[in-house]
Amino acid sequence: MLNRLLTREYLDVIKVALIGGAIAADPINSAIDSMDQDDAKIPLPAQNSVEVASELGQLILRHSVTAEAVTLTVLR
Repeated sequence: MLNRLLTREYLDVIKVALIGGAIAADPINSAIDSMDQDDAKIPLPAQNSVEVASELGQLILRHSVTAEAVTLTVLR
């Protein structure tokens, strides 16, 4: 359970860094509440949604060291 929670938090941080947005107000309780629902329904991406890298995301992806680490994390 701890591993799953830390993975979610890490991916949330990467998402905020790359495209912006906000982190959930109470991530621990929301993650615990949604654990049962995760297996039942998997959300599909919207057909018309386009997410553009934020200014911070562009900086992260410009440098080879950070771009490689982020890319490998997202692809795994």
